[in-house]
Amino acid sequence: MALKTLHPLRRKLLSENVVGAIREAIFKEELKLGQRLVETELAERLSVSRGPIREALRVLASEGLVVINAHRGTFVMKPTTKDLEEIYGLRKSLEPLAIRRAVDMATDTEIASLNAIPQKYEKAKREGNVREVVETDLDFH
Repeated sequence: MALKTLHPLRRKLLSENVVGAIREAIFKEELKLGQRLVETELAERLSVSRGPIREALRVLASEGLVVINAHRGTFVMKPTTKDLEEIYGLRKSLEPLAIRRAVDMATDTEIASLNAIPQKYEKAKREGNVREVVETDLDFH
């Protein structure tokens, strides 16, 4: 049977929306570092059941934005000094290599695009727009 109009449905659309909403709340600091995330409260705020909330929290945990502690709850990740030292130590080692490779492969258009990012980053920083700072940093890297 050849049906052209029937194809697998995207079942995870709701949980993807929930992931995006919680991620944005973290980036905007509406959910604070170290804050406990209560599934029932999130479900009520987002008008969804707890299932998509649980799935979204697992995704965010895999991204390192939240920490799930059995029998204690889920919390917005609050990096320790050791975490930050490890992250920046790795970046310090890897970024020079990545930069050399990117420069060798970049087109003039890509270089022009990269040159615009520092102004966008500084503007976001001045305005206290944490989400834009994070997104601009990710765009650059």
